[in-house]
Amino acid sequence: MFPYGSALLVKWYNDGFVIRSRGFDFLTGHQVKLLAIHTRPCYAIHMSLLPTINPALLAASQPDPRYDHSPFRHLRLLTPKQKGERYEKITIDLMQRLGHTYLPRTSSQNDALFDGTVYEIKGSMLGHGKDTFSFLQIRPDQDYQAMLFVMFYPQSVIIMSMSKQHILDQVAAGVFRAQHRGQSGNSGTYLYYGNEKTLTTIGAQLLHEIE
Repeated sequence: MFPYGSALLVKWYNDGFVIRSRGFDFLTGHQVKLLAIHTRPCYAIHMSLLPTINPALLAASQPDPRYDHSPFRHLRLLTPKQKGERYEKITIDLMQRLGHTYLPRTSSQNDALFDGTVYEIKGSMLGHGKDTFSFLQIRPDQDYQAMLFVMFYPQSVIIMSMSKQHILDQVAAGVFRAQHRGQSGNSGTYLYYGNEKTLTTIGAQLLHEIE
């Protein structure tokens, strides 16, 4: 038996390990197979533990049933970045068909121009089991004049607008909270959890409710 903390070396062959000795890990209570001594630190290998992992820890998360029959149901399977891109494209499409004049973004710090105003677009679906939306990566120092908050309900879309000044006011008031503090204490990125009712109370204006 090698004492706890002994360095181990795994020697590989096509058919597996060369096993030098067998021992017992008193910290975990598992039988372990110990290999040749080596001066570099490594760990004992616990054999055949993967099949014993609790299946509940490996199960897929349950999707929000409210979106089961929603036109947006497939968006749930996308990564956050992919969702953001889709929210932006859907919003641009809807705004154009609602009669707004559209021009492409002026820089990487905004998303679109509608009727001459430079907008950043923030879209979200309902939080699982909640009645609020998560608006992330709000950056007041970027180059836009107003922000569109786009709420994707299961069977409707609500679009609201907030000016840059109102955004700055909510940051100063602590309503929009720091998202990434980092080593410097604040990265200039903020988040907000809410819906059309809470957004109205902090100065956002309803543009469209689409069904």
